[in-house]
Amino acid sequence: MITFKRLDWIVQLVLIIGVPLFFLVNQGRYRDFDFISGYFIVGGWQLMSILVHFFFPRNTKIKLRAIHGVLSLIIVLITAVLVAADNDVLIMFLIGILFVTPALAILYLVTCYLE
Repeated sequence: MITFKRLDWIVQLVLIIGVPLFFLVNQGRYRDFDFISGYFIVGGWQLMSILVHFFFPRNTKIKLRAIHGVLSLIIVLITAVLVAADNDVLIMFLIGILFVTPALAILYLVTCYLE
């Protein structure tokens, strides 16, 4: 698990830095919204990491992991409520999450590094 933890935060760092750089360098070759695939690349890796940490827990848990979990759960619950309500607030909320999720990704990276 220690090897996975080390590999985990290194891959996250490379993805968080590399994906935006890739799209900045190749700006002319991609459509405007292709950068969203970067969210799925980084988010997919982090989701896999969260599941591994959930099913193979270690004794060394820090408070940041709980904070990240609570913030993620709040975002998921708000999204579910807004989807069920079917109103225009959902669009504004999704635009807001577009800017909040990179902060959550960096918070999770710091969590993995400190553990």
